[in-house]
Amino acid sequence: MLERLLISDFAVIEELEVSFAAGLTALTGETGAGKSIIVDALHLLLGAKANPEMIRSGSERAVVQGVFRVQGNNDALAVLEELGLVPDEGEDLLIVRELQGNRSTCRVNGRLVNVGTLRDIGVFLVDMHGQHEHQSLLRKAAHLALVDKYAGPVALSVLLQLRETLAQYRKAEKELAELKGDARERARLIDLLEFQIAEIDAAELLPDEDHRLRDEREQLLHFEKTSAALMRSYEVLYAGLPRDRSILDRLGTVLQDLKDARRYCPELEPHLETLQQSSYLIEDASREIASLKESLSFEPFRLQEIEERLDVLSRLRLKYGDSVEQILAFREEAVATLARIHDSAARVETLTRDLQRLRSLYDSLAGELSKLRTQAAANLSARAESVLQELGLQGARFSAQMTPRDSQGLYSEGRDDLEFLFSANLGEELRSLSRIASGGEISRVMLALKTVLSGIDDIPTLVFDEIDSGVGGRTAYSVAEKIAEVSDTRQVLCITHLPQIAAAAHNHIFVTKREAEGRTFTRVLSLAGEQREAEIARMLGGNVSEAALRHARELLESRRKLT
Repeated sequence: MLERLLISDFAVIEELEVSFAAGLTALTGETGAGKSIIVDALHLLLGAKANPEMIRSGSERAVVQGVFRVQGNNDALAVLEELGLVPDEGEDLLIVRELQGNRSTCRVNGRLVNVGTLRDIGVFLVDMHGQHEHQSLLRKAAHLALVDKYAGPVALSVLLQLRETLAQYRKAEKELAELKGDARERARLIDLLEFQIAEIDAAELLPDEDHRLRDEREQLLHFEKTSAALMRSYEVLYAGLPRDRSILDRLGTVLQDLKDARRYCPELEPHLETLQQSSYLIEDASREIASLKESLSFEPFRLQEIEERLDVLSRLRLKYGDSVEQILAFREEAVATLARIHDSAARVETLTRDLQRLRSLYDSLAGELSKLRTQAAANLSARAESVLQELGLQGARFSAQMTPRDSQGLYSEGRDDLEFLFSANLGEELRSLSRIASGGEISRVMLALKTVLSGIDDIPTLVFDEIDSGVGGRTAYSVAEKIAEVSDTRQVLCITHLPQIAAAAHNHIFVTKREAEGRTFTRVLSLAGEQREAEIARMLGGNVSEAALRHARELLESRRKLT
C-alpha cells in the first residue's frame, strides 16, 4: 500500500507531501491544478521513462519519493528477496527517483538500482489504469494466470501437478538422451575405464605404501652413516676407545670419589643420587644402541626394488591421483561408472517407460486444466460484460478467449493460450485490450475486471485516472459503486471530476494551485466536513449554491450505501 508520496521541483510542483490511507481516496480539483502531475510522479517512481522537461523550471533537479507498506504483499516480497532488497520486519519500503539534467537516479531503501528494477518491483505495488503504463491487465502474459486464480484452488492444484510432471519428464528425457549418446564414444569410454582399472589392479597397491617405501629408501641410502654413528656412540658411552675410557667408566670413578667424600660433606648426597641415576640411564641407553646396531642390515638388491616400486607408483600418481589413497578412490569411481554404463540398457528401458507414463499423465492434467479454464473463462466473460453494462457501456462485449496450443507440445502453463478481448460498441469486432484507444474505456474495462477479480488479483494499490471520461447520470453512480466495492479489498486512488465518486470515497484530497511572483504552485488539502461538502457542491454545478450544498450532503449521506 502507498502510504506517502513526496514530490520536489517536479513540473509545477515545488514541494508537496501527500499521505494516503486505506480504502478509496478521491483526488479532485480544477482542471490544470496538478492532479495528473501527481499521477505522473507516481508513474516515474515505478519506472516510467524520465524526461528533463519534468524538472521544474529554474531548478536543477526533481525528486520523487514513495513510501510503501509491503508486509503481506507476497509477490512484491518475493521480488525484493531475489534482489536482496527486503526491508527489515516492520519497516516500510522507500523508493526514490531523482532527475538531474538527462540523468536519472533510482534508489530502493537507499540502495542504487536501475530503472528496470523499479519496473520489476513496481508492477507488484501499484496498478495504474487510464494510461498504458503499469496496467497489469493489459499484459497478455498475465491473463492466463488470472483465469487460473479465478478458476479456484482445484485449477491451481492441477496446474502445480502439471508443472511437477513436466519437470520429472524433462529430467528423465535428459538422462535418457545422455544414455543414448554416441555409441562409439561409449565404447571408447568402456575400453578406457577397463584399462585404467586393470592397470591399477596390476599394481596391487597397499594403503600408505608410498610413504613407507620412501622412509625405507632413506634408511638404506644412509645405512653406513647410521651404522657408524651407532658404533661410535656405543664405544664412547660403554665399551671405551683404544686410547680412552668410556663415559660410563669415568662416571663410575666420579661416583666412587664422591661416595668417599660424602662422609665428610653430607651436602653431596643429592648430587650423588643424580649422578647415580644418570649412570643407570647411560647404561640402559648403551644397551639399546648396541641392540639397534645389531638389528641394522643392508640388502644390496632391496634399494633397487624400492626404486622400481616407487617408479611404478609415480607413474600411477601422474594419471590417477597424488597418493595411493587417491589412486584407489579413482579406481572405485571408475568401477562405479563402468557399472552404470553396463546397466544403462536396463535404465533406458526404465526411463522409456517413465516417459510414456509421465507423458500420459501430462496429457490428462492438461486436458483437465483446459476444461476448468474454459468454464472459468466463460464465467469471467459473462460477469465482466454484466458489470460493463452497469458502467454505461451497454453495447460492450468482453471475452476471455482461449485458443489451443500444439496438442503434442509440452508447456509449463498447459496447452492453452488466453487473451482478454473487448469491443466497445455493438457490431465491432473483439480486439485485444492493448489496442483500445479510449482512456475512459480502458479504465472502465479495468474497473469491471477488478470488480470481478476482487480478492484474486493481489496488487494492493489501484490508481484510476480519467475513469469518468464521458460518464454521467445513472452510470456515474454505478461507477462510484464499483470503485467503492473494489476498495473494500484494495487501496484505490481515483482522480475524478464526478461528485458521485468523490462522495463515495473514504478519504478526499483536494488539489489546488496558486500563482505568486510569476510562478505556479500546487498544494493539496485533506478535506472533511464543510470543506468536503463545498468541494462536492462545486463539482456538482460549478457554483457553491445552497441547493448544490444540499445535494452534496445527500451524496455524502448515501456514501455508506455505496461502500
